[in-house]
Amino acid sequence: MKIAVIGWGSLYWDKRNLELKSEWKSNGPVLPLEFARISSAGNEKERVTLVIDEEDGAECITYWAEMNFSTLQEAKENLRKREGTKLEYIKHITQLETPKNKIESTIQKWIKDQSLDAVVWTGLVSNWFEIRKNKFSLEDLAFYLHSKKHSLNFIKEYFEKAPPQIRTKGRNTFNEFLM
Repeated sequence: MKIAVIGWGSLYWDKRNLELKSEWKSNGPVLPLEFARISSAGNEKERVTLVIDEEDGAECITYWAEMNFSTLQEAKENLRKREGTKLEYIKHITQLETPKNKIESTIQKWIKDQSLDAVVWTGLVSNWFEIRKNKFSLEDLAFYLHSKKHSLNFIKEYFEKAPPQIRTKGRNTFNEFLM
């Protein structure tokens, strides 16, 4: 079974224990992405991370790499360990499954074009409302950035290391914040 992983954020520059058979390729599926998740909320390593966001996301070409596993379970478990999350947040689609939503349909079409059997990705979602008590917006992102002087270095690192082809409105807001 030929299995790939899709990445658009820290997986790209910090694979840690992610076992890849190939280097990252820059022609992954086009997905709606935005810096709309607050990770490590409340501690000094707090940062804003990229997630698939069908409502506010910009269509971005993602990255992908072939994984060093022949079973879907092994690939999902490896990605779960790298992400330090629950298995329920590790998503997948195969060529043969019926897609459950637009994102799965988009990815499935892409894996067929790449002659892959399956793909896995991290399916964390925006938690902006839960943490900020506001719907995600560029205005609130700017306000958030101004309020986080203590963790700005971690926030800045993620924005700056995100792959260059990941261009979102949130990234533009961050760049304006630095000026």
